[in-house]
Amino acid sequence: MKKTAIILAGVSIVLIGGLLVAWQLALGFLTPGFLVQEIEKRWTCRAEVGGRKVRLWGQAGLELKGVKLGPADEFVKKGTPFAERPAMEGVEVSAALAKVEVEVGDLLQRRINVRQLLVQDVTVETKVGHDGRASVQDLFESPGRKPPGKTTANMDGSRG
Repeated sequence: MKKTAIILAGVSIVLIGGLLVAWQLALGFLTPGFLVQEIEKRWTCRAEVGGRKVRLWGQAGLELKGVKLGPADEFVKKGTPFAERPAMEGVEVSAALAKVEVEVGDLLQRRINVRQLLVQDVTVETKVGHDGRASVQDLFESPGRKPPGKTTANMDGSRG
């Protein structure tokens, strides 16, 4: 009887340890640095994330604390890792908390497909240009995509 209890306790400890290791392997990639990299890959901005919490039970999701967005700068363009950057200046959008609902399967496959987004305590500071376009709009453009209303001069002087 005592031997069986010891074996069951040992197996339980191994299973719990295995679950913790699996959790870390499956979700350990969701660091603030990774999340910043994903945001900057999808939008033309510099981002900061103060902290994060992952939920798998019930509705799976991420809770991001201290989210800040601003214009892309030399750190974004050079690909400087999040941990090596100084504090962000020129913040145009900030939120104390952003709750992101996702599918568990997507997280386990290292994808973040947002099903629902809820932000709290949002502050937006933007400038409006002569063309009526707000500077905050540029933050949410996909990299490489020309924002509407902006044209560039070609070498022959024509507008493109």
